[in-house]
Amino acid sequence: MSSNSQTATATTASSVRARDGNQMATDSPCADTYGGTQMKYMMLVYLDEQAMSESERELCYMESAQLTQQLNSSGQYLDASPLHPVSTATSVRVREGKRLVTDGPFAETREQLGGYYLIDAKDLDEAIRIAERIPPARFGTVEIRPVMEIGGLPTG
Repeated sequence: MSSNSQTATATTASSVRARDGNQMATDSPCADTYGGTQMKYMMLVYLDEQAMSESERELCYMESAQLTQQLNSSGQYLDASPLHPVSTATSVRVREGKRLVTDGPFAETREQLGGYYLIDAKDLDEAIRIAERIPPARFGTVEIRPVMEIGGLPTG
């Protein structure tokens, strides 16, 4: 495994090794595992909205639905959904107590956020194996990020 590996490994009952190799407490908001239990990962799907034809897009939706059924059967599915086109986006900023609302995305980029998957996986390696099965990965990029578990948030 290269030093650039993205996997967190358990080192003691109260700490994990971070992606950069440094130790951190398991109650750290950046911890990848919780004593060997499942970890939530957000998979953000980025692609150029013009990268697929309408028929490719419909096939992608069908394949994505099939993948979510497989993930659900294995107990890994939490949520997933495509997003409407970036032209429907609204951005909100608050600066010095004043709200600024603008049409469109926050930043102009070559690839846009097109959807997401929220999954349970035992570690980043398993999350990567799931991400490579996400149909839009053939046209764009799937960014994988561990979800922080913080107290005080509603559940369910």
